[in-house]
Amino acid sequence: MDYNSRQSAWSPCQLGRIHRNFANEISRSRKVLIPTWCTLNEDKHIIIKDVVEWKGAKDLEGHITIEKGGTLKINCRVSLPKNAKITVKSGGTLILNQCRLHNACGDTWIGIEVETMGKKSGKVIQKGNVKLENMKNNVSNEEPSEPIG
Repeated sequence: MDYNSRQSAWSPCQLGRIHRNFANEISRSRKVLIPTWCTLNEDKHIIIKDVVEWKGAKDLEGHITIEKGGTLKINCRVSLPKNAKITVKSGGTLILNQCRLHNACGDTWIGIEVETMGKKSGKVIQKGNVKLENMKNNVSNEEPSEPIG
C-alpha cells in the first residue's frame, strides 16, 4: 500500500500484481471472483480501430471486432465467453503471437470470422506456438505466420 495520510491507496504496480493473480487460472485469488467472463454480454463488445497490443491475460465478456485499418496483436492468454466471436473486417489485422485463445469456463466460443469484400479481406497472422481451443469453427494451425481465411 502507498504511504499517504490514510495509508489505503494502491500503487499501479500493486494493482498490476493483483490483476495478474486474478487472471492466473491456477491462483487461489481467482477462486473468489464471480466468473462474469463465462456469459456473453453484448454490451462488452470490444471494437479495435487502431493498433492495439495485449500482453497480459484477459477474460473477456463480449465479442471482438477489428475494423478496417485496425490491428490487434495478442501475446497472451485470452478467454472468450460462450458464443463469442472475433471478427476481422476487410482491411483489419489480427496477429496471434504465441498466445492461447479459449473459453475458461469449459464452453465453446464461435471462433474467428474473416470478412472479405471484393479482393480485400481481413488478415489473421499466426506467429510461434498459437493455441486455439474450445472453438466451434476450427481454424487451421498448420502454417504459422500466414494469413488464415
